[in-house]
Amino acid sequence: MKIIVAHPQRQHSYRLAEALNRTHMLEAYCTTVYYRPHTLTAMTARLLPPFWRKKATARHSNGLPNELVIQYSEFGGLAFLFSHNLSFAKRWCSQVERIVDDRFARKVAKLAAKTGADAVVGYDGHSAVLFEEVKRLSPSTICIADMSAGNALYLRSVYEKDVQLKPDFSDSLHGWKRIWNPIDVDRTKRELAATDAFLCGSTFVERTLGYSGILQDKCRVCHYGVDVSSFLYAPRQAKADDEPLTFVYLGQVAEHKGISYLLEAFRDIDASRAQLVCVGSICIPDSIIASLSSNIEFKGMIQHDEVSERLLSADVMLFPSLGDGFSLSIMEGFASGLPVVCSDNTGAADCVIEGENGFVVPTQDAAALRDKINWFLDNRSKIPGMAEAARKCALNMTWDDYYTNAAIAITELVEKARSE
Repeated sequence: MKIIVAHPQRQHSYRLAEALNRTHMLEAYCTTVYYRPHTLTAMTARLLPPFWRKKATARHSNGLPNELVIQYSEFGGLAFLFSHNLSFAKRWCSQVERIVDDRFARKVAKLAAKTGADAVVGYDGHSAVLFEEVKRLSPSTICIADMSAGNALYLRSVYEKDVQLKPDFSDSLHGWKRIWNPIDVDRTKRELAATDAFLCGSTFVERTLGYSGILQDKCRVCHYGVDVSSFLYAPRQAKADDEPLTFVYLGQVAEHKGISYLLEAFRDIDASRAQLVCVGSICIPDSIIASLSSNIEFKGMIQHDEVSERLLSADVMLFPSLGDGFSLSIMEGFASGLPVVCSDNTGAADCVIEGENGFVVPTQDAAALRDKINWFLDNRSKIPGMAEAARKCALNMTWDDYYTNAAIAITELVEKARSE
């Protein structure tokens, strides 16, 4: 087979491209911003301050030969990244993203027609024009959506409910333009209609597609992996009753991650018994942060190589997302030996064995989350065994496992779509 993987940004697309390259199915990996010699990306990186330079140079995969990487609309991709990260430019971010996506899409579709590709893998939220153009220029090419997140139409129904439940946090939700903007809603519907098959990061993602009438037989679930060697692990010792437990949240501190329910759940927890550490960029009002108790700490965004130390010093991970395709944060928590409490709208709930390596609670339910926090406070002696089980789970879900499973899933999806 000849497969093109195309993502105008990044996410985990390098991993899928590597999986297909290992099985000699990768025709090309197409993107916009990619760090390699003599590119605009490399020249721009030299001008950036250290924190952002490090992020720029990380946009590279050692598992992909440079000759298989094709950059389209590189300048536009850089323009999107700047508009996304500079506060004064964020008002134009959505428009820039659409323009870049569509220019990129048309070039990839022409490549698919030129090479006679068996399939093009695009990514949710970026592939409406890509798949429409592929169908116009190369009708025999199968269009596969790699769904890293839940169906945006389903997520909107969850967010609409949340706006009623947690109005003080609604600004954080409305920041997700793709969920609310009529232009983006229309593009989501077009994307779903033009997709032949779906590679889903979790059963949650598969379930959200059912909300829009997508049949299960058009989907394959393929969980992501974790680089266990990048995360420190040490067997835990049960803490004494007079020593506070450390609960950690890792991710954007925003309402789409269920942060209001996390803060509410912790509101009545005795500061002498537990502390909550939130790691990630902060997207909630300062007035809310100022009203919180002293045992809730916000660390802000840190470099990825600092995450391991932060996780190793914690006892339990909390992740009450309103809708998460497959949280790599949870897998990193497992790799560090953290039992996890997550919502049932979190894709990584697929990996939680109730009472063994964590718990799954209903979405938008602060009381249920508080119950599990209190359970850990009352059952400290069980944390060392759960930490060991968490680490074992991560060891059984490596990126090598993902590479094997993803290649099989793509092959099955192409063959099934061809037979219809």
